[in-house]
Amino acid sequence: MNVIDRVAACRDALQRGQVVLVPTDTVYGIAAALDDEDAVQALYTLKGRPRSQPCQVLCFAPVALDPLLALQAIGYDVADPAAALAALRRHFLGVDATGEADAAERQLLLCLLLEKRRKAGR
Repeated sequence: MNVIDRVAACRDALQRGQVVLVPTDTVYGIAAALDDEDAVQALYTLKGRPRSQPCQVLCFAPVALDPLLALQAIGYDVADPAAALAALRRHFLGVDATGEADAAERQLLLCLLLEKRRKAGR
């Protein structure tokens, strides 16, 4: 099986809700699809880690994922937009910054607004 076939097999497994083992240059990582709650829970179970202890989320760029979903999946409470924005900055951008929101942060705020409207039935 060549590299392309292995990557496709991992993609297929993730789409089926399975957890996969991913080799990196130094360690093996355990991966699950972020939008599959059962798969994320399986990852936490395999790691023996409580949901209150966030896992890493790896992606091409913060704008490549739904930031609200990502924050919820790794254990952040996103009910408060200011706290969610601070979590995004700290966890995904590696900064404890204040000030004007960048593109990724605006996407998070939009997701929070849409989720709030969805819950309100609008």
